[in-house]
Amino acid sequence: MDRDPGPASPQALELAEQLGLSFTAADVLCRRGFGADTRTERFLDPKLGQLTKPDTLAGWTPGVDRLARAVRDRERVVVFGDYDCDGITSVAILTEVIRALGGTAVPLLANRFDGGYGLSDRAVDRALLESPAVLVACDCGSSDQPRVARAIERDVDVVIVDHHEVPTDPPAATAFINPQQPSCAFPYKGLATCGLTLLLATGLRRELRPELDVRRWLDLVAIGTVADVAPLDGDNRVLVRAGLAVLEGASRPGLRALLGRVQRGRSRSATTELIAFQIAPRLNAPGRLGDPSAALELLLAQDADRAIPRLEQVEQAVAERRAIQSRMVAEATAAIVKAGYPSDGGLVLAGPDWHPGVVGIVAGRIAAQYGAPSIAIALEGDAGRGSARAPEGFDLYE
Repeated sequence: MDRDPGPASPQALELAEQLGLSFTAADVLCRRGFGADTRTERFLDPKLGQLTKPDTLAGWTPGVDRLARAVRDRERVVVFGDYDCDGITSVAILTEVIRALGGTAVPLLANRFDGGYGLSDRAVDRALLESPAVLVACDCGSSDQPRVARAIERDVDVVIVDHHEVPTDPPAATAFINPQQPSCAFPYKGLATCGLTLLLATGLRRELRPELDVRRWLDLVAIGTVADVAPLDGDNRVLVRAGLAVLEGASRPGLRALLGRVQRGRSRSATTELIAFQIAPRLNAPGRLGDPSAALELLLAQDADRAIPRLEQVEQAVAERRAIQSRMVAEATAAIVKAGYPSDGGLVLAGPDWHPGVVGIVAGRIAAQYGAPSIAIALEGDAGRGSARAPEGFDLYE
């Protein structure tokens, strides 16, 4: 049974009066530690001018310098990213920025079934085939020391832009941009890779073309940030709010086509819910089933003639993913009922023909349905690929 939170405090009543808020909103803010001060005003009305300056971001200056030199010298840059929304949007941002500055950028994405997650050996093979002078690894690379070393051995400079946990022995890259590294003095640690990529873009703009307006890429930052479930506070809150306004304008042909399909002619404002439940699942669908490039090409499309065929590919992947998901959830539920689920335990489920790109969704659905931590495994010969999910509010490490 939910506990009665009690009446609003005098502080909440004061906050409501000073900021013109409802008592309910003011009470929620007070319970979360907000008061009638500048911090609360910035939280309620975030502006781009509040963003943290990138100068203290470890690796940012050498990353900007190396990519600026690549653009000036017309060197080939491979921009590689992971196959999820954060990786895809990061690759799209940096590819377009380099091209807008007159450079040569070749976008590549990881493939779940051809090398797998991150900067794999197969990913390095694909990158080296493009004969780059620079390889930028987006949303991966922090734990890929052997692959980074291999690229460097081939005289390729490596720039890493990532936000994942940093190992004790970080990769020896030309530039390692990750606020999680202990030596990084950048105060806000919650940026997704797409946000870090935009900071890299601001440095390139400053070095090469001050008149370039990087705000045009805020729509992609909002999508990548929300899809990656990054915290919507601090710099992320600023970026997402501004990005939603850009997304609502739908100046990007691919997103304009996608929104037209999702909204079906109805005028709706861009929200985080629209990203989380409509846009992100569509952009993630091709990568779940195999080649994620259709999603990237949709974002990079310069006109409707190029965007519409990519959108059709994305929608086909969504339909296929939904059909696979429905079948797997039905099979998992039937297995649970047949076995007689013990209500005080977790669930481990497996199927010989389950799709490894969909097991995470299935585990999440089962966890929510039964209120228990769940693991779904796609069996492959003597091995398998699995994914674990816990119901909301459950801590696996309690």
